[in-house]
Amino acid sequence: MSTNISQKESTAFGALNTEPSVFIIMPFEPMMSTKYQLELKLKQVSKIVEEKLLKNHIAAEAQPILLRLQLLIKELNYNSLKKSIAILLSASDEQVIYFDIPVREKVSVDESFGICDIILNKKEKIGYLVLLLNSDKSKMYVGNLKDLQLIKSNKSSDFPWDKNDIPQRVANFSDPGDRKEILLHKFLRHMDQGLSLILRAYNLPVFIIAPERVLGHFKKITRNEEKLVAEIHGDYLDSSETTIFKILQPHLQNWKKLKQQYILQEIEKARNEHILACGIKDVYNTATYKNSRLLVIEKDLITSKNTLEVDQYISRHSTPFYIKSTLDGIIEKVIKYGGNVEVVDKLQANEQIALIPYY
Repeated sequence: MSTNISQKESTAFGALNTEPSVFIIMPFEPMMSTKYQLELKLKQVSKIVEEKLLKNHIAAEAQPILLRLQLLIKELNYNSLKKSIAILLSASDEQVIYFDIPVREKVSVDESFGICDIILNKKEKIGYLVLLLNSDKSKMYVGNLKDLQLIKSNKSSDFPWDKNDIPQRVANFSDPGDRKEILLHKFLRHMDQGLSLILRAYNLPVFIIAPERVLGHFKKITRNEEKLVAEIHGDYLDSSETTIFKILQPHLQNWKKLKQQYILQEIEKARNEHILACGIKDVYNTATYKNSRLLVIEKDLITSKNTLEVDQYISRHSTPFYIKSTLDGIIEKVIKYGGNVEVVDKLQANEQIALIPYY
């Protein structure tokens, strides 16, 4: 739902004027919650908005925007597969944005805001994969701050090469170790292929736990090196999940550093594959293709909200009322079409912002 606004009305939204404005961001996952639960939460949020509006405005000013808010809520898509929504209203326009980024609830009334505020209210969820290996077995877990869940388990003997392919190839080998090395190579390559498939469903950092020799061999053949954030030496295939989780604790306590390492490794892989967009102008142009996977922004750029540089790439007269700068415009394009946004302390010199597309 959207209406046209005049040039005069399209001035900075919510900035030091008497017109009412509303900005709501909140979790909204119809596939994970009942409609009743979501409607109850939306009623609570609406009540907060009403109280704030009536505190700042007379009823004649507040009621029209409250009515439009109720209409927007009534028309929300309860078949959405996204994780969150943003509801934005000015005196003369409104917009609902569905996106895949988890957020903390925030309700703003008569305050200046932009799309950047969505990212500043992003809810950090700790998630990772754990790959355990030895020479003939593997297990894979998905984990969080509380526990681990087994999602995959394999043995070398489960695969046909152990009985069929190898004897013919090594019949003339005098060293039995040659056969073991070939079997190890095949097994680890197959596990790396399995990891690639798992990463399509769980795009998460990977901890790898393995004996030193097996780990060294795996690192030589893996195609997922940029996903590996920590290595732990040892054979823990027969250990309990409690023991494995305990081993991970020193790394989980340093999660922010590991997460940034993971993001920077992703950027370097994209750079080496010549698909990385860097800098405001290049990123803005790439984002218009609606295939953005990961947008990475330096902390100083998004928290300072310095629009002196970014505004040169965007026209205020042809953009939605909630877009304050090119940075806002980039973020909207990324999250609206399913991309993720991460904030890091520092990128390479003078980059400030980088974008990895899906292809």
